[in-house]
Amino acid sequence: NESEACQVNVNCSPVGDIWQDEKRGVARILVVEGNSQGWCSGSLINNTANDCKPYFLTALHCGVSSTTSNMNQWKFYFRYEATGCTNPNTAGTLDDNIITGCIKISDSGDGGGDSGSDFLLVRLGSANNESTIINTLKSANFNAYWNGWDANNTTTNSGASIHHPAGDIKKISTFTSNLATSGWNSNGLQSHWRVTWTSNANGHGVTEGGSSGSPIFKNNGGNSLIIGTLTGGASYCNAQSQPDYYGKMSYHWTQNGTADNRRLKPFLDPTNSGALTLNGSNDPCSNPVPPVAQFTANQTNIPTGTTVNFTDQSTGNPTSWAWAISPASGWSFAGGTSASSQNPQVTFTTVGQYTVTLTATNAQGSDGETKNNYITVTQPTNPCAATSTTCDEFIQNVTLNTLNNTSACTNYTNYTATTTLNKGTQYTIVITPQITGNQAGSAYTGNEIAAWIDYNNNLSFTDNGERIAFVSVGTGWSNQFQFTVPTTAVTGNVRMRVRISYNGADGGEGPINPCGTTQYGEVEDYTINIQPASTSSLSEEILGAVNVYPNPTKEFVTIEWTNTNFESVDIQLTDLTGKVLLVKNAQDNKTELNLNQFASGTYLVQIKTDKGTVTKSIIKD
Repeated sequence: NESEACQVNVNCSPVGDIWQDEKRGVARILVVEGNSQGWCSGSLINNTANDCKPYFLTALHCGVSSTTSNMNQWKFYFRYEATGCTNPNTAGTLDDNIITGCIKISDSGDGGGDSGSDFLLVRLGSANNESTIINTLKSANFNAYWNGWDANNTTTNSGASIHHPAGDIKKISTFTSNLATSGWNSNGLQSHWRVTWTSNANGHGVTEGGSSGSPIFKNNGGNSLIIGTLTGGASYCNAQSQPDYYGKMSYHWTQNGTADNRRLKPFLDPTNSGALTLNGSNDPCSNPVPPVAQFTANQTNIPTGTTVNFTDQSTGNPTSWAWAISPASGWSFAGGTSASSQNPQVTFTTVGQYTVTLTATNAQGSDGETKNNYITVTQPTNPCAATSTTCDEFIQNVTLNTLNNTSACTNYTNYTATTTLNKGTQYTIVITPQITGNQAGSAYTGNEIAAWIDYNNNLSFTDNGERIAFVSVGTGWSNQFQFTVPTTAVTGNVRMRVRISYNGADGGEGPINPCGTTQYGEVEDYTINIQPASTSSLSEEILGAVNVYPNPTKEFVTIEWTNTNFESVDIQLTDLTGKVLLVKNAQDNKTELNLNQFASGTYLVQIKTDKGTVTKSIIKD
């Protein structure tokens, strides 16, 4: 009962029901460091040799200064847990299953996350009693489980952490939204997963001191895998929406240094199989068998241009995989994967049905599974869906040619506002973001803003040249983007998509994508009417003939155009919200604006001519 009241016991039904194997690998650690003692958590972990090596994974910051003598005194408490939802009044015999002592094998060497992913791998017991420790772990009293792992740098949208908060009996915290790539302690690295815990049928678990080093698992449908270890965070029972940070298994794997004692791979893949995932096991060192190949796909009925994620579910701990798809054309591997990847990604581009085969192999043999006509690809009738769930930042205004749409956050809207663009003509699109409750033009560092036009009208935004705008918000960023409509674009109405999402150095949801759901941001769609090239449209030559200087400026700005035959020129100054501040008609080829009365910031100058409109940004110091 040392932990906070909102914590959920690991055996509380129903939330703990699917974690009964994984929780048997998690133990409480009594850490000895110098003259101090404290609590941490961690997990027994499997390796590709399947030899029951008693490796145990936790966080380096739990004992960054612990000596060999200190580690001889560490204690690992297995099965320290309540039988159900109710906390017992006393520990009784719950903490009788103890292994004393460990040997450091490798660690991140980063001072506990200062410049890396904060992992510590130890071997339970002493140098001379490994077989005794293995037999103890396999005994009925301990009933330990060697947890599996996933060293791919791939997020997941559901899972759990099993831990001992404040050194209390074993608890479980769950999540149901995508883990975000992040750093820790402003180390500037993408070394951690950021997680926000969610409520479940039995409560709303968080983490506390003593949870450090605990594993976070991706829900893998019956054999869930460790993908990180807890460094720290800000979640508490009275701050349940605050995030926690777990050092990535993918970063632990090889990225903390080149020496073996700074990596996990040499010890968790001692056979050098190249495997990046390994299932957990009750007894990995008994009677290895050939694999039984099994796999699933995240979707099987899809429109063209869709990427399918295949997941290996083979048993028997395969060490290599071979995928085959028939017919042999109309698809390609994506995301850096290949036919030998355990969990490949495949993009299907041609209508039809596809048969998929997986062959899984280990030292004992091979097995194959074939699913006939497993993937059905159809012609899409609408572009891919895209939206957000939280309007913390959104698109406040989109200006393009005659289109000028100002809006509040709606997560996703297909607007009726439209404009006509001519082939071969250059245009400027201005996308103004806003943080909810802040001024227009505000954005978080790490926000990404992008726009796409489906020039060939195939209901996909991924064709070459269709992304017309992109910026990652940071020092010196601009919300104005120039693009030229290709002469090969179709004639008629096509879709334009504008999006803002978060992919900052301190966390995020991955690079901006025209499809899918993100937690933060907004998506807006517009209809664009593409027409043939027109001599009355503003050409690139004319656009380049308009100069605005000095920029930045403290007071006056000059607008000048040369080598043109404009019949009329109107100058309009607006702020980033679209509010008109000044209007001026120019008679010659040069005019001057006085910005003395305006506050420092970014403004837009629109030069409206009889041949089109040019939009330029200026900065007033």
